[in-house]
Amino acid sequence: GWEKNGASLDWKTAVTIAPAYADDQRDHNRHWVLSPATLPPMLEETRRAGIVRHVSDRAETAPVLAAQNKTDEATAWQRMIDGNGTVTIPARTTRRVVLDLDNYYCAYPAITLSGGRDTHIRIDWLETLNHDAEKRDKRNRNDVEGCWFKGIGDEFIADGGTDRRFTTLWWEAGRYVQVTVTTADEPVSIGALSIIETRYPFEMEGRWSASDARLATVFPIGVRALQMCSHETYMDCPYFEQLMYVGDTRLEVLTTYALTRDDRLPRKAVRTFADSRRLGGMTRSAFPSHSLQIIAPFSLWWVCMAHDYWMWRDTEQWTRTMLPAARGVMDAFRELIRTDGLLGAPTEWNFVDWVVGWAGGIPPEGDTRPSAVIAMQCILSFLAKAEMETLAGEPALASRDRESALALMAAVRKNFWNAERGLFADTLGHTAYSEHVQCLAIITGLMTPAELRHLERGLEHDADLARTTIYFSHYLFEAWYRLGRGEKILERMQLWYDLVDAGLRTTVEAPGQTRSDCHAWGAHPLHHYYASLLGIRPASAGFKTVRIAPQPGTLTEIDGTMPHPAGMIRVRLTRTGTSLHADVELPAGITGTFEWRGTVAPLSSGASTVDIA
Repeated sequence: GWEKNGASLDWKTAVTIAPAYADDQRDHNRHWVLSPATLPPMLEETRRAGIVRHVSDRAETAPVLAAQNKTDEATAWQRMIDGNGTVTIPARTTRRVVLDLDNYYCAYPAITLSGGRDTHIRIDWLETLNHDAEKRDKRNRNDVEGCWFKGIGDEFIADGGTDRRFTTLWWEAGRYVQVTVTTADEPVSIGALSIIETRYPFEMEGRWSASDARLATVFPIGVRALQMCSHETYMDCPYFEQLMYVGDTRLEVLTTYALTRDDRLPRKAVRTFADSRRLGGMTRSAFPSHSLQIIAPFSLWWVCMAHDYWMWRDTEQWTRTMLPAARGVMDAFRELIRTDGLLGAPTEWNFVDWVVGWAGGIPPEGDTRPSAVIAMQCILSFLAKAEMETLAGEPALASRDRESALALMAAVRKNFWNAERGLFADTLGHTAYSEHVQCLAIITGLMTPAELRHLERGLEHDADLARTTIYFSHYLFEAWYRLGRGEKILERMQLWYDLVDAGLRTTVEAPGQTRSDCHAWGAHPLHHYYASLLGIRPASAGFKTVRIAPQPGTLTEIDGTMPHPAGMIRVRLTRTGTSLHADVELPAGITGTFEWRGTVAPLSSGASTVDIA
């Protein structure tokens, strides 16, 4: 009876175990610590349990076939779900009902039963049905006919009482729900079936439109993926690990900055990974988790993530507290630098991207010998930390980091640069090449103009480069932005348009027969809509000044409003040939510059108009 309001239970009086102390007190003889909550309560809102797609008396392991669909019962189930009646299942009967939520949800299922003692009710969840019984075969996510439902979920056993409401102790995730009812010697009546959505309570605050309407179609799947991967922590995917990984989280956080002013979850993420560090200095790959796994390149991305927070949001005194952890990470990588100046292979999992042919996502030879890709990540992290040290008033430490970055770049250039091809190789033997190392080299800002021209040409035309997948294409987009090639970002967006056409409601983990249909690292194009195509970026720590340098590519019009810690930034662009007209609105007290093809115009707070021929 505990689940019923007003239930009379024999609650025992609470007993004091020991005095507690707040985290700002210093009596270390007290061991029970209270810390203030940093996040708001998670969303809990009741939703309709979707659309009935199939009702049959077949076992749950059978394929969904239209010929077996009990259409009259399906209508009754739909009325019950919509709150207009009940469904009664006779004794010694099985019913299998497949529901389409028509969106991706993280939710607690809730079902109300009367009678039917010893009835077993399974409620299983699935991201999408498979077209093959034995292997992963995902096609259009709207398909049900002829498909197999193999999900995970919960089982309830009715006690025969009246209006007994059953739910779960933890939420489930997916788009499709299968309810399998098996009665015993009594019929059971189902009075209600719903889901209670839960996630971090943020909504998109900005707006976006452009001359290519396809771009807007990515917003629903990108925003929904980010929402579904945001709870008390970020997570890689709600259906599988439900873990917060550094590489995923950096992109999720950058996307969060573009969609909402709420920075509480990003700040918690940065702090949590700082607290995860092992004795050697590196962060855990995923945390909180009982696993001690380390992905060395992810530790480097954590340093960049801390720098991102300082620039995009910044609570200056709080961000300074991240520097000891950043120093520990980069000192761990300094220990890996060999006498020839190259970065030796870290001994942990050196995952970079899920590239076909890269075993375990590790670049060629990346687990045994120096890797140009991982070295470039290390250079970027040295440069990010150098800027943080400068902002913190530590010029000597900043100088040391810049020197480390320049020395490592010199060693990489000497050993991996192929002058004939105008590209960096991934391996010391110049046996493999990838987009990954080229785009990271561009982002460092340490290339000569001649090298940049070669890299740009190779990145655009070389057919044998290993291609970035959904995750690492963020860094490819960043490289194209640095090169002033917004049209290349637009060309790569076809992958996301295909997700929409395939009936997906969220962005996926990887192209093709992906494992996870909801992976918020795939939402990063929304960050680039604002930060690259519109070109809205911080010009100083805390976003206190703004640099707007759009790269619209082939777009002739863009109108976007992006959240800023002080309010909202709106940029409306109209391009005709090489001429550009821009209307810009900045929050009160915020100033900046507008840049277009070498012309720089000042921006004051409030409304500004820029015309550049």
